[in-house]
Amino acid sequence: FSDENFYADLVKVILRFLRENLHKRLTLDDICSKFSYSRSFLCKTFKEQTGETLIACLNRLKIEEAKRLLKETSQTVTDIAASLGFREVKYFDAIFKKQTGLTPVAYRENATKQQ
Repeated sequence: FSDENFYADLVKVILRFLRENLHKRLTLDDICSKFSYSRSFLCKTFKEQTGETLIACLNRLKIEEAKRLLKETSQTVTDIAASLGFREVKYFDAIFKKQTGLTPVAYRENATKQQ
């Protein structure tokens, strides 16, 4: 194995772990503990391999799932935020708006208009 394969494979495993645990409240420390690597090593490796930080990636994946839930379910925004491990709905709203340009409520309204 080359170093490059090791890093790419590590990132693939981390991404799978993030996707499988979207509905949990994960911290950077949780992720580092799971893989038994230091924060600095995991953060640096992940950023070099993907171009985004671990937490930015985790939030992006959570918002993708939130968008799906907003379109396909009648769950409230509060319930969706809680189900994706966000402690604060305001934080969820802020992350959602930063990524989509819309609040979760506005996103749902647009999505239902387009159906």
